[in-house]
Amino acid sequence: MNLSAIITALGGRHAIQQLLNVGPSAISNYVTRGHLPERAKPIIYAALTQKGYQIRADDLEILAGPPATSAQAQNNATHFGKRVLLIVAGGIAAYKALETARQLQQLGAHVTGVMTDGAKQFITPLSLAALTGEKCYDSLFSLTDEAEMGHIRLARSADLVLVVPATANFMARANAGIADDLATTILLATTAKVAMAPAMNPAMWSHAATQHNIASLRQRGVQMIGPVSGDTACGEEGEGRMCEPAVIAAAAMQLIAPQNMIKAK
Repeated sequence: MNLSAIITALGGRHAIQQLLNVGPSAISNYVTRGHLPERAKPIIYAALTQKGYQIRADDLEILAGPPATSAQAQNNATHFGKRVLLIVAGGIAAYKALETARQLQQLGAHVTGVMTDGAKQFITPLSLAALTGEKCYDSLFSLTDEAEMGHIRLARSADLVLVVPATANFMARANAGIADDLATTILLATTAKVAMAPAMNPAMWSHAATQHNIASLRQRGVQMIGPVSGDTACGEEGEGRMCEPAVIAAAAMQLIAPQNMIKAK
């Protein structure tokens, strides 16, 4: 059961709280355990199917997103012509990439997902594909993917390449020009703007090696969105917490879309 995808599909934690008539601590417990209580499953199943999601009944896995309405189809046809290639790296904040994708779509972007092997330890390609309505790419050596799209074409099709979360490891590899998977290869092949939303332990963020990598990436034109100070997943407090998805999405769209067009949405 991918609770992160379910929560995102139903509009966030607050929406789940209202749906199940529980408090925030209960939702946190569900996420920690990785499953819902039995009484909640039929409620969640009904809510998801009502929204048009195709759901596997035994484990509530999202198989496909809702079909587009005529209004959504028209919106998808325009989208200011802006396409965001969302790279999800392998950190605990990877689950927030799902909400980031949803926020980007609400601001009028086409979103295509790319996941590293590490990211798949936290969320599934199917979850991201169901939310974006487009295939999620996760392998540099997939013959099928190369035949359908090709990593060079994938890299060149975007107006913005956005990395959420950008871990210390991912930024180090990007700075070194390493291209040993689909995500890092795209960074070298793209001609689009690149933005990253860092997320890591405060000590890792402040480390001289990380700061060197960030300074080097910025010199090459990579935009950094955050991080901010606050509680991090490891329990420590300080700078290194990833910005919230709505903040990331708004900052990303400001890089590629005129401000008045964003406000119009």
